[in-house]
Amino acid sequence: MAGMLYKDFLLTRKDLAAYALLLLAMGVVVGQGAVGATLLLGLMALYCSGVASALFTYDAKVHWPPYGACTPGGRARLVGGRYLYALVVLAGGVLAVGGMLLALSAMGRLSMELADALRALAACAAAALAINAFLLPALFLLGDWGRVLFVPVIVVLFVLLLVSLFAEERLGGVFRLLPVALLLLLAAGLFALSWRLTLRLYRHKEL
Repeated sequence: MAGMLYKDFLLTRKDLAAYALLLLAMGVVVGQGAVGATLLLGLMALYCSGVASALFTYDAKVHWPPYGACTPGGRARLVGGRYLYALVVLAGGVLAVGGMLLALSAMGRLSMELADALRALAACAAAALAINAFLLPALFLLGDWGRVLFVPVIVVLFVLLLVSLFAEERLGGVFRLLPVALLLLLAAGLFALSWRLTLRLYRHKEL
């Protein structure tokens, strides 16, 4: 599994570096008061939702799935490695943006209350998990057609996420009324179910 994760990291290291720079730049803009933290949180969720899915394009170019299926772990390792990498990327994004929020709050440059910002960050993490839970099975089973089918869904979810974050920042305390822990648990359950379902169906797919 470690080999699969390392392979995926090597393929996406430039993308990760670019996303990290963009998030850092957005953090600076937020600190200057030009925009609120809403866009920073939304971009984090969007980037973390897209990194793992981008790997399917790289894999298709080199016809990796048939070769990967012949490795000792077989198809189970292909599926598990991709899902695990999505989790690792999301965890890194949450930690990075969470650190930015703490730094901005300490400097008095955060437009939201820190507690509300952290709740919104947790909600964004749940949204990214849910998007991956729907997107990864489509990509494993349908290839690039899965990306085409789910792009409109991702756009709609992203717009709804930004709207909800905007309401949180402007109206205050919206996420205080939402059980964010429950959202995270539901998203994690959906992600785990997606993992198991994809593994079962991918075992019967002709590569």
